[in-house]
Formats: sequence, C-alpha cells, structure tokens
Amino acid sequence: MNRAFSVLPVLVFVLLSSTALAGPDHTSARIYRNQGDLLKAMEFFSSEIQRNPDNYVAIFERGEVFGWIAMDRTKKGVLRDLTEDGDYEDPQREVLSRMLADFNTVRGLEDPKARKSLRKPLAKIDEILEDYWGKLYNSAIGADTLSVAMADTAAEKSIAKAEEGIRYCDLAILVHAENWNTHALKGQILDRLDRKEEAIPNWEAALARIEASDLQKEDAAAYQESHQIILLHLLQDAYDLDLHDETIRYGEMILGTHPTLTDAHRFIAYAKTNKARDAAADTTVTEEERVQLREEALEALRTARETVPDDDVIAFYIGQFSLEKGDTAATLQAYGEYVEMDTTDFDVGFMLGYFYLEGGSFIDYVKAEEIYRMLTIRHPDKCDGWINLGVAQIKQERNEEGAKNVKKGEECAKALDE
Repeated sequence: MNRAFSVLPVLVFVLLSSTALAGPDHTSARIYRNQGDLLKAMEFFSSEIQRNPDNYVAIFERGEVFGWIAMDRTKKGVLRDLTEDGDYEDPQREVLSRMLADFNTVRGLEDPKARKSLRKPLAKIDEILEDYWGKLYNSAIGADTLSVAMADTAAEKSIAKAEEGIRYCDLAILVHAENWNTHALKGQILDRLDRKEEAIPNWEAALARIEASDLQKEDAAAYQESHQIILLHLLQDAYDLDLHDETIRYGEMILGTHPTLTDAHRFIAYAKTNKARDAAADTTVTEEERVQLREEALEALRTARETVPDDDVIAFYIGQFSLEKGDTAATLQAYGEYVEMDTTDFDVGFMLGYFYLEGGSFIDYVKAEEIYRMLTIRHPDKCDGWINLGVAQIKQERNEEGAKNVKKGEECAKALDE
C-alpha cells in the first residue's frame, strides 16, 4: 500500500528589484543597502520605522532586506550578527519570520487610498514569497532525493538529509503555507522515516489545500492523481497506527471520490474488524454494542470479499465472526475458502474438519475425511490430523483403514512426548 509520492514540476520564479522612495533615515538605509552594508541598513530602516510607523514603503523594504539576508548563502555572517540578540534554534527561520512580519504589516493596511499607493510593493511581496517558496521547495526536493539515494548505503547520512528536507519544507510552508505540494512532500519524508503520527497532519494539510486550489480546473488529471495519493497515504498511516475510525473515514473518502480504488474496501473491513476485536476485550462496551460492531464488520468484510476475493484474511474473519454469531453455514463456507488460500494454517483446517465430523446437522464424514487427508499431506507431523482422518474413515465403516491412521497418529503423539 505504500506508494511513492510523485512531486509535480516546480515553476521557476524571478525576484524583481525594489522601488525607490525618498526620506531621511530611509535614504540612509537605502544607501547602506546599495553599498552592501546590510546590518547598517537595517539600523536605519528600523530608526525610520520607529520615527514614522506609517512609512509602509520602509517597512516593506526592511522586510525585503530581511529576506535577502535569510535566503542568500553568502550572508551567513550577517544572519548570525542579526540574530545574536537571542538563542534562536533556526536563525534563518527567525529572519524569515521578521520578513513576514513586515510584509504582513504592509498587507494588513486597509485604507484603499493608501493601498493604491502601495500597489507595487504589494505585488512585489507576492512575487518574493513565490520566489522564496520555489527555492526552499526545490531545496527540500534535493535533500529528499539525496536521502533516498543514500538509504541503502549510508543510513545515518540518509536520515540527516531527510531531516534537512523536513527543515526546508517547514521554511517553505512558513513563507507560503497555502501551497499543498510542500505539506505533501513533508508528509512523504516523515512517512519514509516511519514518523506517521507527524505525517498525518501534513497529509491532512495537503488534502485541505489541494481541494481549495485551482488545480482541478487547471489540470484535472494531475489533481485526481495527487488527490488520491494524498488520501492513500492518510489511509495507510491511519491503519498502521490502529486509528480505526480515521481509517474508515479515509477509506470512505477514497471510495466517494475515487471509486475505482477498491482496495479501500479492504482497509475499511480490516479497521471495522479490529474495532470489533477491541470491543470484545473492552469491559466498558455493552453486548449490544459488540453485536452491532460485529455486524458492521461482517458487512464490510463481505463487501471487501467481492472486490478482493483472493484475500485470505478477509475469508478468515468472515468465518470467525460468523462462528461467533452462530451462523455455522457461513462459517463453513468462509473457513473452507480460507484453508484453500492459506495452506499453512493447520488449526483452522482442523476445526473445519471437526465441524463435519461432530457438527450435528452439518455432519459430513466424506468432507471431514477430505479435509483431514489434505491436512496430513500438508502437515504430516501434526498427529491430531492423522487421528481425525482415521475417525472420519471409521465413521464411514472403513474400520481397518481408519484404525491404521488412528494408530499412526497415536504413535506420532507418543514419539513427540518422548
């Protein structure tokens, strides 16, 4: 069920140049910025903004410089100096957060007239964030690709690269949280690290954002493929974590939007089966509730049986729940199908044979003999199989042959005891 997530192509984004305005400290800030003295430029930008908090152009330009410092690998020293005022776990994230704070201040301006005068900065903010998202997302893809490549030969380095990919995803989400791809990529990396509890919220975020996006209108095929992959990851993770209700919910969502993915029936059936099994051992659950859960599980198992008829586990649980329900006919049919698929399970085969040997109105010595003969061929070291094969033959008045097999089983048991 684990399917690799295919990342969609990433657009190439372009960073545009800034707009110039005049002002006292603002002018000095620009001079230092153009000369490359970014720390000094930040001092004057902050001075100007403190003196004139309504200078939204200065606020925008300070945010822009924050972004340059955070995204330019050659500015690591400036980044370090800019964040020496605190013990930040991730200085790059801190400076990007300061950039966003300035950009959001400009974006939050409500006066229509003032917003009109800031059309260029507002448009440029969108361009900058798209550009930075693209770079961070590409870095995350690069780290993830290297992590996969090193998985078989350098496990520790592979994990380190995966963690690096997660970090880049987090930064990309910080600057552009509405893009579904980043949440999905982070979920994929976390799944590969077997951190499914962390992965689920990211797949949930990816699902919400892809459904809110324009991708379905722009490229319906890409939307369908990506949407079903996200749901399949959620289904698998919920099932692996024994989150029964969530597994059922995701399975039903898949069948509602991608009805050809009939494997979802199997997961729904398994989840309902496990839920009924848990209830059987839960003293807070009433007998009426247990019966209801068992019936729901049986219904789901039968539905799944129609779509995945070769699943031996489904046949087994249909037999087990039918037995608990007292439906012997359904039990015999399901267990009969099961033992044909799973030739290693002696116990279920033995019980099936016993039904035909001692099962009241269901007694059928011929079928009992067939089953126990099959078991002795598959499991010749299982002594009880030989004994019951002999009993079935004796019941058919083939006493000599039956006695021989009973003796063989008894000698087998005696040898094991010794």
